Amino acid sequence: WQEFTRDVAWFRERLSASEWRRLQMDHGFNGSPVWLLAAAPLASLPGGVARWLPALTLVDPLLLTLLWTGVARAFGWRAACVAAVFWGTNGFADAVWTSGSLLRQDWLVALVLAIACLRRERAAAAGALATFSTLLRVFPGIAVAALVAKTGLETLRRRSLGLSTAHARFAAGCLVTLAVAAPVASLASGSEAWVGFVSNSRKHLATPLLNQMGLATMVSYDASSRASVLQDLRAADPYLAWKQARRRTLEDRWWVYATAAAAYLGLLVRAIRHEDDWVVLALGTGAIPMATQLTGYYHAALIGLALLFVRREAAGVALCLFAAATQAILLALPLSDDAFAWMSVAETATVFYVTALFGGRAHEPPADAAASERG
Repeated sequence: WQEFTRDVAWFRERLSASEWRRLQMDHGFNGSPVWLLAAAPLASLPGGVARWLPALTLVDPLLLTLLWTGVARAFGWRAACVAAVFWGTNGFADAVWTSGSLLRQDWLVALVLAIACLRRERAAAAGALATFSTLLRVFPGIAVAALVAKTGLETLRRRSLGLSTAHARFAAGCLVTLAVAAPVASLASGSEAWVGFVSNSRKHLATPLLNQMGLATMVSYDASSRASVLQDLRAADPYLAWKQARRRTLEDRWWVYATAAAAYLGLLVRAIRHEDDWVVLALGTGAIPMATQLTGYYHAALIGLALLFVRREAAGVALCLFAAATQAILLALPLSDDAFAWMSVAETATVFYVTALFGGRAHEPPADAAASERG
């Protein structure tokens, strides 16, 4: 308790009164027990936060260096540059949200490196990384589901339950990681930590936020009930009426969401039928904003779509144009639900377009990636 109060006091002294009040409105901790395996020891280093904070802020930049090194090795410098332009210039996942944090990018590094490993035909490592990313933040499992769906389609086509060598190795990587990480996390934090994580996740999923994005955000937006109209800054929860209105609107428009989601799912299934596994996992990142309503910085997962540049250059162009569109939106609108709703419109259109690049035409042999990488 002495260490805890000392750390809280350290932060309190460095924040203004208004910043401190805003901090109390945040939903706070939502890491999984697996995330705690690395985060807890780092946050518990002797000497307190004042001694270690400068060093801890370097952890994520080092992880991101690993990410881009892996991307460049697997996809070449041109594709790495295209993906980096999208990642570094989009308006919803910029550094203001996560810079200086601890292990906020680990899930992204694991997910993107899983795609890179599949590109280099290292299926077991890819399965391990994809599972680890899912254990950290859950939603990366949506991208993995695309690869599972492709495996299911192949099984139906062959009328055989046997897995290909690559898929068997990917599955082995998934199972080994799950079998090791989950029990170790339970031993370290206690089995009740998983119950708390599920309960906390439900709270997050059920609560609309101003900076959420995705298909559901787009569908639930209504100009007459936007935050600037319904907010009451004198109330304990200034956005309670706005949250209730967003939930009602989404419920009333469920058929719009269901129709759009079904159309996307059909397009995705068509796209993944004959593609390489790495393409399928990359395309699967586009399913994340279609199936969830996450805060903007998690949508950095769309790096996966940008990497499709090596197969269809138009995909990389589309992601860069999407990033430019988000900056234009932020120039025109304040950083609130209005801006994130319009960015969701641009995101949905981009995901549909990139998926259609693969699903709207007959299967073609891979482009000459080596030539593309040489520039």
